[in-house]
Amino acid sequence: MESAKEAAVEEISQYTLTAIAKAAAAKVATLFIPGGAIIEIVRTIYDLVMWLINNIKRIISFFAPEKQNQIDKGFEYLYSEENKQDTDKNDKLTLEQAQDIADRTKKKFSVFSSLNADIEGDELVYNYTASPKIKREVEKKLKTLIKLMENYSMKKKLILKIIYQYQKKEMGKIGRI
Repeated sequence: MESAKEAAVEEISQYTLTAIAKAAAAKVATLFIPGGAIIEIVRTIYDLVMWLINNIKRIISFFAPEKQNQIDKGFEYLYSEENKQDTDKNDKLTLEQAQDIADRTKKKFSVFSSLNADIEGDELVYNYTASPKIKREVEKKLKTLIKLMENYSMKKKLILKIIYQYQKKEMGKIGRI
């Protein structure tokens, strides 16, 4: 499982580097124009952020097997705790016993955002929702990146204003020659 993740991260890194290299090579000419380099850097960063936003679900879904693995481990633990609790071996637990086991399982396995015991008909069932930590981590990093881009956007406006004033000043010098 770890080697698959490493391979995926390597593939994503390789793709990202290739895409950046291609974009940079195509726009080298604009780098020689005053202010063109800054504009192209801003565009490239914007394109990268938009790509991340548009593909975040695909990136997260790649790690879904980890989520399912954690859910399976959680239920293995839950069933083993049921067997320990069922001392008279009649395969019957009270709702309170089952909920206590569900609470311990939820506490031990963070993949469960909710895990509750319930009785449907004459059967004990467990209802759960699960959300992987990785999704929260990726979303948190993406929000941080977006905030950085917003701050960068304000700085970009200031830089473009300075470049404009510089170009205006230089054009004034050319007119006086």
